Amino acid sequence: LIMNRIDPQINSEFRRTLLTESEDIGSDPAPALEALNNNYAIIFTENHGLYHTLRPGAKGSNFFTYQIGELTNHDPGIWYVASCYTNDIVKRSLSEMYLLAESGGGVAYIGNSSFEYPFNGIYLQEEFFKLAFSKNKYHLAEAHYLSRLPYLGYLSWEGPSRIIVYSTIVLGDAEMPIWTEIPKSLMIDQQSTADEDGYFLTVKVKDESDSNFIQNALVTLYRENEIYDLKKTDASGQVRFDLNNYDPGEVNVTVTKHNYIPYESNFNIISRSSAKIRIENVIFSEIEGIKNQQCEPGERLNLNLEIENMGDAGVPGGMLIQFSGEDSLILLDTMTIVLEDSLAPGQKFVLSPLAYNVSDSITADTTLIHNIQFLSGFKSLGEQCIKYVVHLPHIVPADPEIESTPPDSGFVSSKFFLELENIGLGGAREIIGELYSDQDNVKLLDSIFIYGDVESKSTTNMGAYFKIRHAMPFNSLLLGLKFIDHYGKSWNYSIDFEDPLPPTDFTFKPSGPESIELNWSASPSHDIIGYNIYRKYSAESDFQQVNDKPIKSAGFFTDDNVQNDQIYQYMVQAIDSSYNVSTFTADTISAWPAVRSKPNFPVNIGEKAIGADNSGFAVYDFDNDHKQEIVVAGGHGVLKIYDCYGTLLHTIENLEGYMNKPAIGNVYGSDEMEIVISAYEKRTENNCIYIIDPESGTVIESISMSYHQPSSSVLKDLDHDGYDEIIVLSHGNDSPVDPKNSKLNIWRSTGTGWIDFPGWTEQGYLFKSAASLGMPAAADMTGEGVISVIVPTIEGKLYAFKPTQSAEPVWIKSYPGILNVPLSLADVDRDGNLDMTVLSINNDKLYLLNHQG
Repeated sequence: LIMNRIDPQINSEFRRTLLTESEDIGSDPAPALEALNNNYAIIFTENHGLYHTLRPGAKGSNFFTYQIGELTNHDPGIWYVASCYTNDIVKRSLSEMYLLAESGGGVAYIGNSSFEYPFNGIYLQEEFFKLAFSKNKYHLAEAHYLSRLPYLGYLSWEGPSRIIVYSTIVLGDAEMPIWTEIPKSLMIDQQSTADEDGYFLTVKVKDESDSNFIQNALVTLYRENEIYDLKKTDASGQVRFDLNNYDPGEVNVTVTKHNYIPYESNFNIISRSSAKIRIENVIFSEIEGIKNQQCEPGERLNLNLEIENMGDAGVPGGMLIQFSGEDSLILLDTMTIVLEDSLAPGQKFVLSPLAYNVSDSITADTTLIHNIQFLSGFKSLGEQCIKYVVHLPHIVPADPEIESTPPDSGFVSSKFFLELENIGLGGAREIIGELYSDQDNVKLLDSIFIYGDVESKSTTNMGAYFKIRHAMPFNSLLLGLKFIDHYGKSWNYSIDFEDPLPPTDFTFKPSGPESIELNWSASPSHDIIGYNIYRKYSAESDFQQVNDKPIKSAGFFTDDNVQNDQIYQYMVQAIDSSYNVSTFTADTISAWPAVRSKPNFPVNIGEKAIGADNSGFAVYDFDNDHKQEIVVAGGHGVLKIYDCYGTLLHTIENLEGYMNKPAIGNVYGSDEMEIVISAYEKRTENNCIYIIDPESGTVIESISMSYHQPSSSVLKDLDHDGYDEIIVLSHGNDSPVDPKNSKLNIWRSTGTGWIDFPGWTEQGYLFKSAASLGMPAAADMTGEGVISVIVPTIEGKLYAFKPTQSAEPVWIKSYPGILNVPLSLADVDRDGNLDMTVLSINNDKLYLLNHQG
């Protein structure tokens, strides 16, 4: 499929390499890593993957994030990956490591943040490469987006197409152009001229291979925080830069054109005696408007400019000040000013106010620009721009209330009190409110109220009310409300008095040491404008509203005004567009912020030490200082030990495989404790159990498991002799050789070597399934002093052993489902015997079993 779908889209002149699982990769990661280090410009792969690993071939070919960080490309490339989770940027993902690799990862990565394709992904990537190479959509994010565009129509349901659009992420410069031909070189000629007309730089651009002029090449002058001037070449391959207004010094010159190698050079702007005009100060003052010193549609203002000659030469009288741009929305009384006065070096001058009108057709907050050029004769003395920030008002009704008198002749007289809020950034001028109704039994008595001017982000509180008579109850009233300003802009609303339904599914999660995230499902009512959050901190206190204004984001709020050691109660209500409020959520929830991290935590353990899903940690006071040390099991043969302050005490490296959860016990019968940890690696003989001295950070002993992958080790003194036995469940399902069985092993130490526990054979107890996963547990189940070992297995069976009595199980019980998970032992019903809690994976059942299963 790759050769039929992807390969034909890519320019046939490009050198390419195809690596396949069967012929090139197999179970070895080396061929793929070597290819990633071979300076390819575009890489396409279709593989299995997780956030920390990618498998380019068969089992055993995985490479990992830390190995990506060790790449040494000198020409980093673009990598398009069809796999699951490798772009899960919530974690330190493989994709990020590819971009962050200091010595040569890549410049861009396209991949998935979650499980993706509903069918073979090749057909989707095909469209990306077709757009880039055949349809002139060669910018990275543009090609990616357009390749997903056909699926936007299927987003009305939570299925694979929705995931396709949203889970595939581009990392890198979104505007990065992809070379679609073998790139050619540019030939550049830079010439500067300085005469009475000014100081200029001319850049000529040609194709080095045929000396033809190149049109529309982008030429850029750049100096950090000072100069960013871009021009495109004309038909003769030229651009001309006016240097008169730039300070002396070096500037970068870059020339780019699609499918050409970018050209970079420097140019030194020399010092010349010249005048330079700058706008020193800009003030806007209103002639007619709300008088808030900002621009709103329909207003008339003065533009007041103060200019200064920043150069070292004078400007004779007659300088022309020319405005251009935005003349349809900002209407200046004149676009040209002639300054009759001369300007000496360093002299400032305040121009006469220039009146302008702001168009009343502007429909959204915006920034408009006029370019201003200062000309003396034909010589430019400077160019600048004036920005007009235009803000619009947005009027909404607020806090409606009804005050009624007793019925008279079947009618109720009511005063409808209504505040008005301006939630926009612009001020509103001379607002008039009008109430109307189409209902037959409603009579409008006072239907108009003049609110006047309303500043931005403010609410009127003038006792405004409308007077009506009605022969129906409040909750049946349907009223219309219209606000109109001085310029004819209007806002229309419908008003009712029926309470909305409350939100549902109110939950929380700790967001930080001093914040709580609240989540809820939106109210099903149709006109909800927001929600109110109420909080209290004890059963005796009263609920207080948290928010000043309705929370607009339906279903989400972070309360960051809480204390770390406090439990709070919350409830939520909905508010509709008529400011009717719902009842509160059915359940009041108790919530708390995240536990505060200790000083110096969290600790960065490094990419290589990031573990697999079944890695873990353990704590123990090894040096008897009444402070716990932390043992962290990681991936890739790394174990780290920290003190309680986050200081790294030991790093044990070059262990084989991936670490399981560590166990701590006394396996030698001495006064010191040891760390026992099992490590696994599929399809290899690198499966073993390590015994580590925590004081020195060295490996004392190891037990080889050959091709059998072990579970986490369990330590228990089965025969009460002061030695902790090592209990391990292992499986050979991925073994390339027979026997591919699963087994339970028990070992003990004599202090000098390892022997099987008395009564147990070297091969341990053999299970029928080749893939008995899970983790054993050991305890005295009945309080009689005899330790039992309980083993859950993949075939839905639970085994109980009493190893000091027999190498055979004392009972075997079967349950529907798969039991290859850890189980817990505790006296749940307080009858003096331990009970077992175990989860069945594929039938969603949790079993609570007594000590006999």
